[in-house]
Amino acid sequence: MDKNVRKKLDGWKDKAQKQLRIADECLKRYEYSESVQASQESIELSVKTILSLLAIEFSTSHEWRPDSKQFETIAIQIKDKKIIERIEESHLYNLRLPRLLFILNFWGQFNTVAKYGYEKGDLAAARDLFIFDDEAKLALKHANECESALITLFCLPQDRLDMIVGDVLKK
Repeated sequence: MDKNVRKKLDGWKDKAQKQLRIADECLKRYEYSESVQASQESIELSVKTILSLLAIEFSTSHEWRPDSKQFETIAIQIKDKKIIERIEESHLYNLRLPRLLFILNFWGQFNTVAKYGYEKGDLAAARDLFIFDDEAKLALKHANECESALITLFCLPQDRLDMIVGDVLKK
């Protein structure tokens, strides 16, 4: 992997981990919408870093609905490159790529709402929508799951990562 690409992905990983810490701190201060927002950003950065490490191309959207062309493009790459099979052969059991995409899509739909609330008609502030700690705790739990998968993949020696990705990165 190119040194500059790795440096960029290391920055994304660091930012994902920082957002995870912020989400936890906000949860402890009963700032639920801020916690959800930080968890969502951590999830997004973690999953996009994982996809980048696996040489999967993606758009910069906050979510990729399963019925969208963007999601189809990602799914085809994962299948064609046999990424799931190679992950399983490598015994990376916490790197469940379809689940990570599900988590990204689930929380991606809350990206704007967790920041701004319902702006149309000034209906509700974000703090009025996320009023229970359960919502923020679930977002944080999912962010931790994504971060754990990211660290597993990020810490792999390059030769093991090459085995998962195949010949794509050798070019």
